Amino acid sequence: MGYRRISAGVLLGVLLVVGVFGGVALAVEEVALTTPITTPSITAWQVSILHLDWGASQITIKLKGPNGETKLHSYSGATALTMMVALNKANLTANSLHKRVLNQLITDGVVLGTVTGTPD
Repeated sequence: MGYRRISAGVLLGVLLVVGVFGGVALAVEEVALTTPITTPSITAWQVSILHLDWGASQITIKLKGPNGETKLHSYSGATALTMMVALNKANLTANSLHKRVLNQLITDGVVLGTVTGTPD
């Protein structure tokens, strides 16, 4: 009988701890900063991932900023298929793949700016 009483007490204690800390949202205090901390500005984007899914007619583009920021954009359906066919037939000697992708994102208003640099 003593063993059951100890087990019941331990179980009750565990349930109380879980109920207090796991099931109830606790209020937290915070400091309202007088001067906000600003992150470094994003001054450029580079193509990090370019995924062409012919079966699903989808293009997924992941851009990477100078401080490790990322931005995702995708095209799907007939728009993606048209772009993929154009890329497949393109002569990439004068206009690189990344430059074409970045210019398309600029044209579509996804990013604002001009393409600079040379292809790797």
